Amino acid sequence: MKRRPVKLVVRGSLAALAITALILASGDSLKAFRAYEFEGSLVVWPGAQSDRYLSPTTFPYDSLAETLVLESMGLWNIVPGAGFEYSAYRLDQDYVIDHTDRYNDTAAVPANQLDPGILGVTYLVNVGAAWFDMDVLFSDNPLGAGFTLDTNPDCATVTNPLPDTGFSFLLVATHEMGHALGLAHDPVGNEPAGTPWFIATMNPLYPSGGPVGQENIVEVHTDDRAGIRYLYPAGDPPFSDLAVASYTAGSQIGAAVPLGVGPPSLAPGEELLVDSVIENFGTTDEPGARQGFYLSADEVIDTGDELIGFLLWDIVANDALLFGVAIDLPDVPAGAYYVGSILDDLNEVAEVYEDNNAVVHCETITVEQLAPAIVPIPPLTAGCGGEFTGPTPAVTHPRNMGPVTWGLVNAPAGLTIDPGTGAMHWPAPLPAESAYDVTVTASNAAGSTATLVQLEVISGDMNGDAQIDIRDHPGFASCLGGPGAAVNSICVCVDMDFDGDVDLDDVARFQSLVGN
Repeated sequence: MKRRPVKLVVRGSLAALAITALILASGDSLKAFRAYEFEGSLVVWPGAQSDRYLSPTTFPYDSLAETLVLESMGLWNIVPGAGFEYSAYRLDQDYVIDHTDRYNDTAAVPANQLDPGILGVTYLVNVGAAWFDMDVLFSDNPLGAGFTLDTNPDCATVTNPLPDTGFSFLLVATHEMGHALGLAHDPVGNEPAGTPWFIATMNPLYPSGGPVGQENIVEVHTDDRAGIRYLYPAGDPPFSDLAVASYTAGSQIGAAVPLGVGPPSLAPGEELLVDSVIENFGTTDEPGARQGFYLSADEVIDTGDELIGFLLWDIVANDALLFGVAIDLPDVPAGAYYVGSILDDLNEVAEVYEDNNAVVHCETITVEQLAPAIVPIPPLTAGCGGEFTGPTPAVTHPRNMGPVTWGLVNAPAGLTIDPGTGAMHWPAPLPAESAYDVTVTASNAAGSTATLVQLEVISGDMNGDAQIDIRDHPGFASCLGGPGAAVNSICVCVDMDFDGDVDLDDVARFQSLVGN
């Protein structure tokens, strides 16, 4: 489905009508949105359509300001399941704004003409249960910061509009256009952030619900979609559209709260806390929708990034959820990461829009490198009559702890270790009366550690298979020299009593072991 902007046409003439006093009421039957009633009936636009008239000074022809105000109306036009339609007309000149002339004027005015802190305001006038005139006025320099005309307002624009960035005009205009079709502020009063209306477009605190997804797309949020569908229902076929939001409303103007992530620095095995908001923009329930959580080296979250966990959701139509998750950080390389999530990351739901499923948090985290922790190495055995190559040791978190440099301490002569793999090698192992205590070390940029490994060289083994059996007898016999006869480097393997010669005492030991 293509995102459709509102069309712009030329202003025509209108006849004046008598009006009645506007009566504001909150619809008791409504849940997560607010509308207006007149004598028990919802106040709506006749024919589910409204014409807006644009100031040529505020919105010059073919300007970005004009494009954004048209887009703010178009965002309400394209809500599936709703039958409302905005049309836009260009004024030939600026007129005195009259809230009772049935022209729905849209313009900017000097900030001192509005109450302090007001970014935009909509004046609502009804005739009975029908809307009659709704003028939308924007401050020309809100709070001295002005507006930014970013089409996709980023973290800085949304969270720090004062004093330099300015407020997102598209976000503010979309909010005001929600008023101009008949929706009221949501929440009503001063409910804290985190109430069921935390991401409503009609939340009175800038930036309302904020943009959606990592592309910072401004869209109408779930509660407000439910509101316009309630006011202007349509018979559109069911459709699916899942989305992930980025912000909650703050406690004062300009105090947007990005979804939290932290702590800012942690290591594998520690707990990463991630806030999230998921929404079902569609009109169908979505059982079993998977939300994957990812770490990324850049600001774009995709399924090629590091998956660190996932949740399965049964999210019903028009629903939205704010929640926090605690993720035990798995073994990931050290470094700086963006944190994000993708709703329907396995792409199992056929959606009308797929560009609002992934979100990236404004803040990054740093994964620290752990000092090596060596996985315990069991006792090793080497045959005396051949080369010895030990197994490759491991650390508990190889991706995070690597690269590791391996070393040996107190090793017998000739025993070496590969500094890259940690595999030990001994071309000609020498037996000893007891196992060698060999200290293996592992080091990285974060520190070093050591572990003690016992290495036994089997005396009496002549063929290097680390066993004493009849196959060693020929070599044993060739070394038999009697008491006091010196042994060479080969025959030392069968000096089983370690007295410096190979004699009948060694033969007796050999026979007793082979016999067993």
